[in-house]
Amino acid sequence: MNSIEVKQELDFVSGGHNSVETTKNLRHVLRSINTMHLLSYCKLLLKMMLNLSSMTGSLPQDWWYLNPSTTYNNAHEMTTRSDVIFKDDMITRFEGMMKLGEANACLKQMKVPLNAVEHAKRNAETEAALAKESSEISKSEVKWIELMLSLVIEERDQLRNVVNELKKQKNVEAGDETTNKTFLQEFELSLTKKENCIKALENNLCEQKEVNNHLLNKTKLLNEKLAT
Repeated sequence: MNSIEVKQELDFVSGGHNSVETTKNLRHVLRSINTMHLLSYCKLLLKMMLNLSSMTGSLPQDWWYLNPSTTYNNAHEMTTRSDVIFKDDMITRFEGMMKLGEANACLKQMKVPLNAVEHAKRNAETEAALAKESSEISKSEVKWIELMLSLVIEERDQLRNVVNELKKQKNVEAGDETTNKTFLQEFELSLTKKENCIKALENNLCEQKEVNNHLLNKTKLLNEKLAT
């Protein structure tokens, strides 16, 4: 029996001609009620019994058949209006406890994704800090390579000037010409090494700048992710 059918049955119950007929109808409805709707319909039944007691001055004599507590736990029968009010208040409190339990269960379920979000946020913060640190190191590497490159270029230019001067010399003695030629070859070899060193430093500088740009973009993306 679904909730709509039960409500229809309760409407039928409320139209009983006397307390005996009403009580029989109530027992029939109570046996048909789904346990999931028991609390809400018990409240409706209790309110109906209050209405009956208001009309007749007392509760039906066989009301205790409708009371599960007396059937299973041999508790006191509900024979007065105050008993019904007390039971109604207890059911209301119990419903509140059930809602509180459902709320706590929802909170526990929400904690799982929240914990995952916090964990992801901490990881992103750690990754952003590491990326920023790596970016700073990369900047230092770029500056060092640029400094070394400028020094090597300066040395290369000085060697080139020396080589050019040696090539311009004329009218030297035979012995001095041999010595001059040896010096010239040594300077030209040093100049070639400087040129190769400059090329290597330039390649290293380009690679380091690419790494630095990648780290800067990564840091920017992580910071934007943390800001959202």
